[in-house]
Amino acid sequence: MSNRIKILIIGDGFIGNGLNDFYKGKYDVRLTSKAELDVCSLPSVESFFRENNDFTHVIYAAGIKNIGFCESNPDTAFAVNSEALSLLSLYLPTTMKMIYISTDYVFDGHANSTGSYTETDQTCSTSVYGKSKIAGELVVKKRFPGSVIVRTSGVYGPQCGWVEWLVSAASEQKSVECYTDATNSPTHIDSLAQMIIDVISSNYEGVINLVDSSIMNRHELYSSALTAAGQQTNKLIESSRPTQTCLIPENVSLSNKYFCSLPSVKLPLRSPKFDFLNQMDKS
Repeated sequence: MSNRIKILIIGDGFIGNGLNDFYKGKYDVRLTSKAELDVCSLPSVESFFRENNDFTHVIYAAGIKNIGFCESNPDTAFAVNSEALSLLSLYLPTTMKMIYISTDYVFDGHANSTGSYTETDQTCSTSVYGKSKIAGELVVKKRFPGSVIVRTSGVYGPQCGWVEWLVSAASEQKSVECYTDATNSPTHIDSLAQMIIDVISSNYEGVINLVDSSIMNRHELYSSALTAAGQQTNKLIESSRPTQTCLIPENVSLSNKYFCSLPSVKLPLRSPKFDFLNQMDKS
């Protein structure tokens, strides 16, 4: 692919930073913080795009992903995950292609689900987070013709909060409860970054699942991570979700078959790998 593309990444959380790390040195890329671009502030959005309007692609990674926070603060969740897109559409030049990072939580993952959701499956979520992302997808479809809605799942990588927490707990011999009935499609941040580039290369438009190929439950995932980190897995306690209160869906794994059919895709995709953990301090 030509290096002529110029990427703006909105949101400097884990995914935004991971995408930026992968792209820098390869493409012209800029990562924005809330201080530079507050997506919920009209003056901030207007000021930013008045001065910065030559990007070819905009990746919206500014969403609020904390499930519990979204439940307690639905107005904030919808403001950032969906309503901000309407504001951005007023000021983004039409030449910029919007790439919206969505989630597997747009599905409810009920017990009667076999997972492996496709791009054409009907969305339905029971959480505020999932509902706010569904709303965001609808805004993008309406306001950004030619956009790409990326549904991904369980993104991990260096400096990933849950991995660092898990390894720390294991090193301190703390017990960790992990659900055997909570399943998704763990995806390395570098895989996600490359898949987005593949989608850009194919000039794809619409919804697409960008996930690695393995499907794992929480116990399998945590076991793999600890094994790669050189930690014992004997403190992992298998359990089931408290179905009446748990916000974590049962099976929201995503199918990547459609993505794999694109001519620009470089196969094979990785299975979950935690090789980067070998560089972490295990003391």
